Amino acid sequence: MTGIAANNLGREKVQQLLAAIGSGPADDSSKIQASDYNWKQPHYFSREQLKKLEDFTKKLAQAAAEKFTAFYRSDFNAIVTSTTLHYASEFAGWSADNNYYSAFGTDLACPFGFMKIPTQTALAWVTQLLDDSTSEKDFARVLSPLEDSLLFDITSAFISSFASAHNSFSFKPAQNITKGQLPFEIPASQEFCKITLAVKKASDSTAAETDIVIPCSSLEPVVGKNAQAETKFAANDISKAIINNLQNATIPVSVQLACASLTFEEVIDLQPGDILVLDKRIDQPSDLLILGHKMFQCYLAKTDGNQAVVIAGRSETKT
Repeated sequence: MTGIAANNLGREKVQQLLAAIGSGPADDSSKIQASDYNWKQPHYFSREQLKKLEDFTKKLAQAAAEKFTAFYRSDFNAIVTSTTLHYASEFAGWSADNNYYSAFGTDLACPFGFMKIPTQTALAWVTQLLDDSTSEKDFARVLSPLEDSLLFDITSAFISSFASAHNSFSFKPAQNITKGQLPFEIPASQEFCKITLAVKKASDSTAAETDIVIPCSSLEPVVGKNAQAETKFAANDISKAIINNLQNATIPVSVQLACASLTFEEVIDLQPGDILVLDKRIDQPSDLLILGHKMFQCYLAKTDGNQAVVIAGRSETKT
């Protein structure tokens, strides 16, 4: 490099450098509106399907209230407190609790959904039916055979609410209720919809909650077919599609002529017309970089008035 002045790195030069490279405030991205994407939660339904699901759960709550009203011969109300999607692995801890479970499905040999009835809810339902409030607060006790039979009748009525809410459903309850464990094994990666309903007697101030857990795929009669689930490709077709996309993908390729090391003061004093001496002789090839890695060596050339390079061979070191 020529034209280097010594010992002139003053405040003015530093300010010039900062002005050249930019000394403005960092870009504030905190104002960007973005919603978090929870990878641990299934995203099985589209927005339109979720809206249809919401409409259905409201009908399900109304049907459940009507079933309870007829069963208890007293007015009942029911509301949906939440509708969430889960992978089956999230239910693994449920097998260690003291809740009651009632399985259901179209074929009782292969049930696919279940109701989770907390102990407090189970006691509230059977004691209301027996008109016995004295034992309702004893949550640790086990239901008697009579109470267990009544709970089965209550959950059966609850499950029949699906058919009342949508005529495509004809679920049947399993013949027995399990306690402290899930009624059947389910693959950890299977996607489920959990509908939580709060049911209460119209004259009561507190409601009893229950969860209905059903595979997302079983709700297609309500929300419509899932586009992703409907489209199935053979493994060979997927492989060909990936290869075709890779072949047509564009990859940045750049040429690194050579390098030079300058001091901070030398950078400050760079002027048009200065000459930088690089670290390669004129007969040495340059590096061709693909995705930032040195892959080939090349020589500078020109063709049709454009700059070009001629590949000389593979680079010995890939960095």
